[in-house]
Amino acid sequence: MLVFFRYLAKCACGAAFLMLVLAPLAQAAGLAVVDSRKVLQESIPAKAYAKNSEEGFRKRINKIKDLEAEVKKQEEKLKRDGLTMSELDKSMAGLDLRHKEETIRFLSQLLSRDKANADRAELERLSPVLDKAIQEVAVAAGYDLVVEKEAVRFSRSGVDITGKVIEKLNHLAK
Repeated sequence: MLVFFRYLAKCACGAAFLMLVLAPLAQAAGLAVVDSRKVLQESIPAKAYAKNSEEGFRKRINKIKDLEAEVKKQEEKLKRDGLTMSELDKSMAGLDLRHKEETIRFLSQLLSRDKANADRAELERLSPVLDKAIQEVAVAAGYDLVVEKEAVRFSRSGVDITGKVIEKLNHLAK
C-alpha cells in the first residue's frame, strides 16, 4: 500500500487524486505528512554520510581541480605565446590541452558515477530505518495514514511530522 502512495506522489494526477480522495479521510482519520527528502538531508546519519563522502572523494575532486587549473594556465600561455611558437609547438600544445580536457571529462564522469552509486547505497541503507521511524512516530501519535509532503498541496503544520521523524531517525541510527 505504501508503494502505491509513493507512486501516486510522483505524478501530478496522483497528487490531485490524493487531495480529492483523502481530504474527507483527513478529517475522519489521523492523517500526517512527512518530507522524506528533508529528513534524509537533516538527520544526523545523513549529515555524517555527507561529511564522510566529501572527505572520501576530496582527493579525486582536488585532482580534477588541479587539472582544470593546468588547462587554464596552458590555454593562457598558448594564447600569449602562440604568435611566437612554431607550428609544431602549437600543435603539440593543442594536443596536450585536448588530452587533459578529455581526462578531466573522464575523471568527472567517473566521480559522478561513483558518488551516485555511493549515494544510492546509503539511501538503501537508510530507507528501512526511515520507514521504521515514520511508522513509529505515526503509531505513537495515532496517525492512520502518512503521506509524502510533496504529494500534498496544503497541510496544516500540526500534521507535519517531519521534525519528529528526524528525531526518531537520529535515535534509531545510534
